[in-house]
Amino acid sequence: MNQTKSHIKKILKKLSEGFEYSEEVEEYVKEEGELVLAKKKITKKFVPPDMLAIKMLLDFNENGGKLSQMTDQELINLKNSLLEKLKGEENDSAITIQ
Repeated sequence: MNQTKSHIKKILKKLSEGFEYSEEVEEYVKEEGELVLAKKKITKKFVPPDMLAIKMLLDFNENGGKLSQMTDQELINLKNSLLEKLKGEENDSAITIQ
């Protein structure tokens, strides 16, 4: 259970600070029977800080927060929903760098 709490706390911290990541897309063309790299596109994306994550993290740091009162299953469900939120926000607004 402590491992789950620490993992949730790490996810909350990352969401509360916001983060940047790069996404790489490569396009290939077939030349003389072989695939050759034709174009490579690197896109930098930024996920802004999430206010709910900030609130939960502050609550957690101040008094153990709601996380200390949750069951193992509730913690696992929260962790999974936070991870899904991270994946979903990674697909939001992008800045293209060429």
